Amino acid sequence: MPAITDNVSFNNIAREWRCKWSADGEKASLKAAQAALEEVLPEIKKVDGLGGNSSRRSFCESAWQLNFAGSVQRVVCGGCLDFKASVGQAGPGSASKATLFSQVVVKLPADKFGDWEKTKFAPEAPPYRGQGEPSGGIRIREAQEAFLGKLKGIEGISIVETQTYTLEEAKMAASRAARVTVAAVALMSTLAFLAPSSPRVAPPAHRGMAPASIGDSDNQGGLQLSASVGFAALLAAAVLRRASITDKVSFDNIAREWRCKWSADDDKASLDAAQEALDSVISDVKSVDGVKSVQRVVCGGCLDFKVVVKLPADKFGDWENAGFAPEEAFLDKLKAIDGISTVETQTYTLEEV
Repeated sequence: MPAITDNVSFNNIAREWRCKWSADGEKASLKAAQAALEEVLPEIKKVDGLGGNSSRRSFCESAWQLNFAGSVQRVVCGGCLDFKASVGQAGPGSASKATLFSQVVVKLPADKFGDWEKTKFAPEAPPYRGQGEPSGGIRIREAQEAFLGKLKGIEGISIVETQTYTLEEAKMAASRAARVTVAAVALMSTLAFLAPSSPRVAPPAHRGMAPASIGDSDNQGGLQLSASVGFAALLAAAVLRRASITDKVSFDNIAREWRCKWSADDDKASLDAAQEALDSVISDVKSVDGVKSVQRVVCGGCLDFKVVVKLPADKFGDWENAGFAPEEAFLDKLKAIDGISTVETQTYTLEEV
């Protein structure tokens, strides 16, 4: 596994495209940025390493899937008017004065990222073709049709930028003994399941469903009907709770970001200390009701260290009322580290696309 320091390793690298949007014209520039993303999204999802797994959405998304596949995430912040791969709303009356921001973040396994980089991160910009490179009007048209060109052509869009960094799902540290125990239990369970003498058993009952026995067609029919009703109810609940910023930009999840700058002095000692601070609170973060993912961003170019905690929108308010615990304790730990500066927080919506 590649490492930045002894304590900070990574498996994935992300490319971020971001810009600022304007609230003028009923947020027309945000709608246009979303339309630009939708135009190039099929091409993005063909990038080797994404594998089509990045389309996980809302009610069928499990908590820790981001560890195992590439992803495309959209951030929109209505307070700072960001369009990245995350999204957030401005408070009443604040949009006209705020800086609005959006991002698109494409994450790949580290061993796949280099190949994508050689294509100039297509469809970020026109691909390089070597000696056969077209010039003049053809090249200009290609630049306009690439994603960043589309953004730059939208009235109200400004500060179009890119950034590359590592992006990992934050994990709780485990002792070697604990890892061996988990592996042993998993192996024993697998062997027990595969044993020839194991009797066939009926599938377990689910909430709101009658258990079905093997070969019982009546009960199986009831199970299928209950499952259909249960799934329909789940789908209806997901649709009903979906919120929107515009008629084109909706969301199910809200994220809280904790970030700071670190120093490369003393062999990146401040980065190691920031990671230790995260390790000390990660169990508390992951025990927050409804938490779906905890991602860690480290950029060696701009010296960013970020932690992004994502919850369903209907769970976020309870966490906010609790002061985003353990936010205060974590930020105090960061502020006490020699070499750490610019400790900040931000709230925005965060969706996979």
